[in-house]
Amino acid sequence: MGEFTTSGPECFRRCTWNDGEFRSYDGTYEIADASLWSLGGGDRPRATGVTVYPVVVAPGGENVYYPDDKTWMFAWLMSAAGPIVCWLVVARARGFRDRLLERAG
Repeated sequence: MGEFTTSGPECFRRCTWNDGEFRSYDGTYEIADASLWSLGGGDRPRATGVTVYPVVVAPGGENVYYPDDKTWMFAWLMSAAGPIVCWLVVARARGFRDRLLERAG
């Protein structure tokens, strides 16, 4: 856990302050180009230099989330389930290929 400080805004149709810097409370972990990706759990920052805390880091170390927001749990789950899903898809495709070759041969 740590804190997230916003940098400059990103403006398209409206401005958002999702990019900034993450620093862990104990000072051992810093991310210069972190992004705040939360669907809920706290107010969105609306100015440069605003510090949001507490936040947690997602797998990969680029995105931070509010701890009350369950989006970060989804990110952890997907990073763990990704290799399993990939293996299942490959195994299914291999079985389908084998059946096609048996019919043709």
